[in-house]
Amino acid sequence: MKTLLSIFLSVSFLFGLTLSELRTDFENASKSSINVSILYNKLDDYSGDNQTIIAYKGASKILKARYIKDKETKKQYFTDGATLINNSIKKDSKDVENRLIRLIVQENIPKFIKYNQNIQEDKTFIVENYSSAPKEVKTLVKSYAKKYNTFTAQQLKKLN
Repeated sequence: MKTLLSIFLSVSFLFGLTLSELRTDFENASKSSINVSILYNKLDDYSGDNQTIIAYKGASKILKARYIKDKETKKQYFTDGATLINNSIKKDSKDVENRLIRLIVQENIPKFIKYNQNIQEDKTFIVENYSSAPKEVKTLVKSYAKKYNTFTAQQLKKLN
């Protein structure tokens, strides 16, 4: 199994990462630790400057932390991931997808971790900038809004 995973990841790097692929992998990551590893391994060595890929890389580190036993290592993965996401938003503050990634992470992190200070800000930003987002990102926002009760009825109206 590990050999097949290594081959798959190597082929993926030959052809480059696509946002479409990362979006699917990110959604699937919530289903199992194997899916988290797939996403994490695709992004671990990424050193480019695409801020959305960097936000997904941050999310993959936070997801990976969930399966790490050592508390110090777990904390480091989480901190590194949150820093990557927050810095990607600072560098590309107008990107709806980066805000959506942070929103999803912050809403699904246990409250005691206290990485939830941007939820309202990100929801407002997403709603206000939804109309100018690319079609693929609009689809992600709508999908997330339908799955989870995160947006108010008034906000949902603006997403149609």
